[in-house]
Amino acid sequence: MERFAFTISLLVLSSGLLGLSSISSAKEGEWTKKADMPTARCTFHSTSTVNGKIYVFGGGKNVDSVLGIVEEYDPMTDRWKKKADMPTARAWLSTSVVNNKVYAIGGLGGFSTVEEYDPATDTWTKKADMPTARGNHSTSALNGKIYVIGGLGMDQVAISSVEEYDPETDKWAKKTDIPTARGGLSTSAVNGKIYAIGGQMGGWGPAGGAIVSTVEEYDPVKDTWAKKANMPTARVQLSTSEVNGKIYAIGGNGELWFAKVEEYDPTTNTWISKADMLTARAAHSTSSVNGKIYVIGGTSNWPIVPLSTVEEYDTGFVPEEIWAQKTDTASYESRIGMFTFTLLFKFKPGTDVAEIQRLFSETMMQALPAVPGLISFKVYKYEGWSQNATVAWQETTEWEWVFVETWDSKESYDKASMGKVLGPDGSVARSGFYEKFSSAIEKSFGFYATATK
Repeated sequence: MERFAFTISLLVLSSGLLGLSSISSAKEGEWTKKADMPTARCTFHSTSTVNGKIYVFGGGKNVDSVLGIVEEYDPMTDRWKKKADMPTARAWLSTSVVNNKVYAIGGLGGFSTVEEYDPATDTWTKKADMPTARGNHSTSALNGKIYVIGGLGMDQVAISSVEEYDPETDKWAKKTDIPTARGGLSTSAVNGKIYAIGGQMGGWGPAGGAIVSTVEEYDPVKDTWAKKANMPTARVQLSTSEVNGKIYAIGGNGELWFAKVEEYDPTTNTWISKADMLTARAAHSTSSVNGKIYVIGGTSNWPIVPLSTVEEYDTGFVPEEIWAQKTDTASYESRIGMFTFTLLFKFKPGTDVAEIQRLFSETMMQALPAVPGLISFKVYKYEGWSQNATVAWQETTEWEWVFVETWDSKESYDKASMGKVLGPDGSVARSGFYEKFSSAIEKSFGFYATATK
């Protein structure tokens, strides 16, 4: 199956715009404040991503409380929803995803509990207990299995135990211990290996052991560990996320509450500093969606005050499945604004793409119809093909109200025909593709613009 993208400049007439201004899209290394989580929480709640949405599990309001609350965050809409509570309320747990199901594992205070959450049905299922009760540990999934690493045992002293869970068989297996026993660490998987980063040796908290910058690499195939380059900043209660083969170590605490972000490249075994997070914090959780990392909750104080704060970090990476490119700038003149977008086509097997390019140049799309009062746009990017033609989109700029829809039939194409203005007041305009492309295009996308006053 071939895929191809054309870039087109769309001229939009806009009355009432005076002077010249410009708008820039999000840039690599930038942090953005997002909608607060409904339930402020810390003490190692856990987050996991399924189908572009982030699920937040458990945690607590302070070191003595536990929550069973589950909330879903949609980065596309920047909105939150309440979901079914965990059957077992707990804090200092860890979650990982296998086959679009989330496994909530352990928790401080002697929990060996494992519960499976299915976002599709919003239901929970009890699973086989973990052999070693623990909390303040970390989990990572590789090749359909989940690896539980380190943490604090029943006596709240750091352990070196590593255990493998197979969701398919609902069975556990003992693995080689991590060389450096620690709790409050974070793990991320890259290219078939798991990297255990930071944490604290000995006991928990100010009276505990050394806070470390240690990085150790686990190979599940060989069941072996290898020492790697230390993280520049020793810290505990940090969180890590992987994007494009790089691991981002975010926040945590040591002598201070850290806003630090440090990027680890397993290929070169090197670290570099990145832009600090807006809010220094520890005992938070992070998850990534389409090249952006979302830092959720945590605390910045002692005694603990839980945060509801959510911040988004743009790593600058656009995943392969997002074929449309970023729009970097847009400029307004007094009556005409020019916007450059990438239009996306998926061609049928055997299509002569060169011929399609020729046809396209002959039948170039015209400007969107004039839309009185059109002042600004919000642009979304396609996140991946969907069998049921349901399209998910990711916001890429601060403009308001441009959406994209899928045309998967002649009927839907006719409804979005070239230059048709919808709505009695002319406030909605659609752009379409010429019908002569329909024999070659398997799926295609166009822009749907809504005027704003």
